[in-house]
Amino acid sequence: MIGPRLFIISGNHNYKSEDLKSIPFDNRYIIRPVIIKDNVWIGSNVTIAPGVTIGEGAIIAMGSVVVKDVDPLAIVGGNPQRTIKNRDKKTYYNLKENNKFFYGMYVGKGFEYITED
Repeated sequence: MIGPRLFIISGNHNYKSEDLKSIPFDNRYIIRPVIIKDNVWIGSNVTIAPGVTIGEGAIIAMGSVVVKDVDPLAIVGGNPQRTIKNRDKKTYYNLKENNKFFYGMYVGKGFEYITED
């Protein structure tokens, strides 16, 4: 699940190698893949830095800047991101085992709105 304006960066200019050819960087680009595991929910306006892996079932809060790996089931937010809390492991794996996925259950059926105090 991905919100609007997600920015994934998978590379950076070479600025620090021992054989640097010019400043502030040279003509080489360093590629570091970003890996997003299953059932991750990424909010709007999130930036993910090169080389990051986001673990299964993680939630990334809107506006976050993800600069390091995110543990499975972690809920992270901020700039740079920090772990806020973790999802309930038992509930998550029970829903997964029973094929209770959002798209299969609710797409085309509308939302139920709940007001919280």
